[in-house]
Amino acid sequence: MTESFNFEQHVSGPTNQKGHTLDLVFSLDLNIANLCVKDVHMSDHSCVLFDLLFNPESTPSEITSQRRIITENTAARFSEMFDSNLFLESQDVDSLIHSLNSRCKSILDVVAPFKSNRVTRKPFSPWINEHSELEKTVQENGTPVEVY
Repeated sequence: MTESFNFEQHVSGPTNQKGHTLDLVFSLDLNIANLCVKDVHMSDHSCVLFDLLFNPESTPSEITSQRRIITENTAARFSEMFDSNLFLESQDVDSLIHSLNSRCKSILDVVAPFKSNRVTRKPFSPWINEHSELEKTVQENGTPVEVY
């Protein structure tokens, strides 16, 4: 059954006191190393320990996001700089649209320039979930957080 799903089973020896292999570790395209079965004397089952080997992102990548800085007087400044008389000449529709877009963009670049932000992405951590984030918050703040 495990072969049909391409699972790899890593435990090969007994995992309980009666000599049976009852505790299993299956993986699919993961590197499992240093697997060992330890009797911790707390149960009739042994503890199965192993290392999961994976390559995290070597360096977090940076993303540059851009947005325009728009203030309360941006529209007024745009209107002052925009001259609709430039588009009165008879042109074909494509040329007119191109000219209008080009003029609007150049005015926007002056009245609402782009602001760039560099955002560093954190490396992917598959073991961090909503519950572990909540526990981290509790540890940092010292007070429990209620989630509704």
